[in-house]
Amino acid sequence: MVGDAFAKRRVGEVIDGRYELKRLLGVGMTGAVYEAHHKYTHQRVAVKVMHQQLVSDDNAVARFLREAKSVAKIGHPAIVEVLDAGETQDRMPFVCLELLHGRSMGRVLQENSRMPYDEVIAIGLDILSGLAAAHSVGIVHRDMKPDNIFVLEDPSGGSRVKILDFGVAKNLQSTGASGVLTKPGATIGTPSYMSPEQARASTIDERTDLWSTGALLFHAAAGRPPFHENSIPALLLKLVTSRPVPLGELCPDAPARLQRAVDGALDPNLETRFQTAADMAAALAAK
Repeated sequence: MVGDAFAKRRVGEVIDGRYELKRLLGVGMTGAVYEAHHKYTHQRVAVKVMHQQLVSDDNAVARFLREAKSVAKIGHPAIVEVLDAGETQDRMPFVCLELLHGRSMGRVLQENSRMPYDEVIAIGLDILSGLAAAHSVGIVHRDMKPDNIFVLEDPSGGSRVKILDFGVAKNLQSTGASGVLTKPGATIGTPSYMSPEQARASTIDERTDLWSTGALLFHAAAGRPPFHENSIPALLLKLVTSRPVPLGELCPDAPARLQRAVDGALDPNLETRFQTAADMAAALAAK
């Protein structure tokens, strides 16, 4: 099915009269991503083209194109830059993104299981800086996970990571179901990094992203997510009924500030969890 979804996109094809596709970079749930070359500026970019089977779903198209609007609204060095958006000649929505060099945090963890604590802290601070910018304009990511964090090969003194995939982001400044672009009671997110309120399909806000950030930093430090179950139903049940083990029990040598930040983010009580990305960043940065 995935092959059929992007079979019409071929190397050498020119999208929208400007973007010549050079090679397939990867395939996700909503689209295929290609390295491309701008016909006139010669800029190398990434072009994400929506899967063919999703085009007939108006809500799916709206969510796909929403990524361009959401990210353009934020404009932060720790968030992937959206350069353009439009439709292919056969009316397939596409988004043009900056071309990144490196690998996803998910791939890093597949290859190494764990990351050095100082690197986990540095990456966490970059992520929280990007989330603070997104939250300041009312956007909640809703799917923070290692696969959506891209670790740059050469940060050159700037951000070490880029947050990817705002396709399921929620705009808190919108009202009504049309603003959310999902059905009431829908569960959005990736189970291993999903907050308790997401698992219950409850109302979510910025604190949901903080839980998920805590979960991915826990994974990076400890070598596994906070909860590890053999089935999604069991995992969701654990999320809504249990508190994660403190990071220090698995990683007693982890810096105290990393333990405080992760444990505070993974508080199942919304009122005692960190309230803002800045609060969590302050805990992570404290010596």
